[in-house]
Amino acid sequence: MSWPCFARRCRSAIRRAGAAGLLLAPVLGLAQDAQEEINKQIAKLTSDAISARLVGVQAGVLRAAGAAAAQKPNNAWGSYTNFRLKFSSDMDDGFGGSVRSSDSFTTDVGVLGYDRDLSRDTTVGVALDTAKTRHESGNSWGLSPYLAYRFSEHYFAIAKFRYGRFEGGGAKADSYSLGGSLNTVQPFGDWTFRGEAGLATTHTKTRIDLPPLSSRESDNVWSWNLNGQGDYRFGDGWMAFAGLSANGSDESHSTSLSASAGVEKAFNTDGAVQLKYETKVADNLQAGTDIKTRAVTVSLRWRF
Repeated sequence: MSWPCFARRCRSAIRRAGAAGLLLAPVLGLAQDAQEEINKQIAKLTSDAISARLVGVQAGVLRAAGAAAAQKPNNAWGSYTNFRLKFSSDMDDGFGGSVRSSDSFTTDVGVLGYDRDLSRDTTVGVALDTAKTRHESGNSWGLSPYLAYRFSEHYFAIAKFRYGRFEGGGAKADSYSLGGSLNTVQPFGDWTFRGEAGLATTHTKTRIDLPPLSSRESDNVWSWNLNGQGDYRFGDGWMAFAGLSANGSDESHSTSLSASAGVEKAFNTDGAVQLKYETKVADNLQAGTDIKTRAVTVSLRWRF
């Protein structure tokens, strides 16, 4: 789920609350800025999990696994991610100055999915995600139907919709995201190169009820992503991979670059387990704000 302007809404409510709200500004502003980033990352992790699953389907088709898909068209998959965020920002102290605040947050994100290969070229499915930030009161979950269609030998499209819900800390938010991407899978012997260019729009409704603060807002945000990954297969069903991912939105006019690497072990043509590490390596955030992230993901898929 994404909260595109949650922090600004909270600070607006603080100003309307007068002196009592000003005393809360540095602490509450930091918490909401961090929660906004956490919720964006939860939505990104879910979207990435779906894309990785569908790209894996198409890579399997190109590796002549189509016969197995015809025999076993159902696929169950899941992932667990331990996500850590360190957020630092210069906050308005409410008296014309600023104070440097920072904190670290650890979030556990789980995704369960099921999809079916309707044909060699078409896959439909649904994913359920849930997340909990440790030592915080907020919880979130989301439901995402998705579709992949291969329109040529090496190119296919993905469409995804996600409804997300967050509750905690006196706030509730509902988000509705619709996105699509163009993807390619290019095999060269033991090597496979994957690419994705995606665009999404998210509508979010937020309600804050934290006396003396109260706010009702809604926003629309456009976001984009560019992903690239190289895979190398070796030994008995092993694969190593590394990739880069760029993400941005029109809400903050910021761009971030992440790097990832990992290994996967396949079991015949029916299943595989994967371990992935991802960290942000660069961004163009406004002066005074610093966000560091890292995510460790374990995923499993099985065809039946």
